[in-house]
Amino acid sequence: FKRAITENLSIDYKNLGLIRNSLNENNVPAAWTQEMRDDFVDILQAGEAALPILETMDYLGVLSRYIPEWSHVRCLPQYDSYHLYTVDMHMFLTIAEVQKIGSGAYSKSNPLLKQIYEEIEHKDLLLIAALLHDIGKGSGKGHAKRGARIAKEVCARMGTDARDIKTVSFLVEHHLLLSDMATRRDLNDENMIIDLAEIIVHEERLKMLYLISIADSLATGPKAWDTWKDNLLRELFSKVLHIINSGEYTGKKSIGQLRKTAAKAKAALLKSYAEEEIDLFIKQMPYSYLLARSSEDIIEHFELMRNHRKSISVTAAKKEGVCELTLIAKDRPGLFSKVSGALALNGVNILGAQVYTMSDGTALDIFKVEGYFENSMSEDKLERIRRDIKRALEGKIALEYRIAEKAKNYRGKDVLRKSPEVEINNSSSDFYTIIEVHAQDRIGLLYTITRVMFELNLDIHLAKVSTNVDKVIDVFYVWDTFGQKLSDEEQISDIKHAIVMALS
Repeated sequence: FKRAITENLSIDYKNLGLIRNSLNENNVPAAWTQEMRDDFVDILQAGEAALPILETMDYLGVLSRYIPEWSHVRCLPQYDSYHLYTVDMHMFLTIAEVQKIGSGAYSKSNPLLKQIYEEIEHKDLLLIAALLHDIGKGSGKGHAKRGARIAKEVCARMGTDARDIKTVSFLVEHHLLLSDMATRRDLNDENMIIDLAEIIVHEERLKMLYLISIADSLATGPKAWDTWKDNLLRELFSKVLHIINSGEYTGKKSIGQLRKTAAKAKAALLKSYAEEEIDLFIKQMPYSYLLARSSEDIIEHFELMRNHRKSISVTAAKKEGVCELTLIAKDRPGLFSKVSGALALNGVNILGAQVYTMSDGTALDIFKVEGYFENSMSEDKLERIRRDIKRALEGKIALEYRIAEKAKNYRGKDVLRKSPEVEINNSSSDFYTIIEVHAQDRIGLLYTITRVMFELNLDIHLAKVSTNVDKVIDVFYVWDTFGQKLSDEEQISDIKHAIVMALS
């Protein structure tokens, strides 16, 4: 099989039966020789060229002979709408994607990837981990932890040394970690970044984990990876890498950076505006805003706020590959829910939202969005969005009725439908309760969830949406009416049941 790749020879498929018949299960070596391991890694390193070879080895039972654990995932289907391939084929494709990253196939969209690949010393461990990352599937939940235990056994049989076994097992166990945190958590939460750095510890492990996360998504199907997720994962990687390399585990750097960003914005604004006006704007913005936004953002929002503080303003700009809508309005109960409803009516899908309220009661909400059916945001469409948001905030649109009518026209097939699930987490953030909603995607989903939260007097600080084809995970950082995390168990139970009932 190695020679077929390295010497560009074709396999004589007429004689495959000879190979199959020669496999003697009673003569399987208890441990691999170094030559076997080297040949196998050479096959994996061939990337896309290895796909037909690996498929043939899989078909003949060669992989199952030398990796007995493989037989469980061989031709194993995945019962969801976003995995296009069986488990074994998905893992082959993940290896191919790792090599495509290393060859620079994605350098145009993210030049950092090829550089990171070249910096990895133990590429053989990266490839073996990519091959085994889903080896624990097929036995219920917890496939990553189960896969890590299996990976240890496989690597031991391959003759891998103890330190490298730990690395492969770690990568298999945590192959979803970065993707989950990037799409479901606040990337400006310093404690979350520190916690990740303490879990990962080593720079090389982080780099391998980053590449496996991307390759895993690319190998899942066309809907599992996009510019938005790429940006989120890249930002998280950079922040964790900084903590690992610098060892800075305090908030002093954040405070210093905040002051530096504000000073840079102020210096630029002083060319056109009075110092008192600039200082008042910065003073009125919450700490979370100054920590998360760039000096360019501060300048842009200052000028928007200056011109539209007493009206409702919606502006759109293309940023980081997605459309960013900026809303300025007087804060009021249900603001987030009504805006998300108005966007749903216009076929706009919210990917993420950051909600800021100034001390004078003005809301500055920033939405990362995409169209259900198109990526552009024409001026005509933006004007319709402005009109509908304004009417929704004035109570002149029956949002629930209008969204239900719109959804009738786009109702998908009732396949693979699962009941919604709600998880409420009080331990992952120091200041907010995190609510995760797992549900089937549909028009107005976010509006339905946030309407329930409004009715239960929850204040939304941040929202993140992760979508895989028709499955959505909506994550909300919330406070109660007193600006505190949720602590009442009865209230928490009511929130769970109310959201599930609204979505059922």
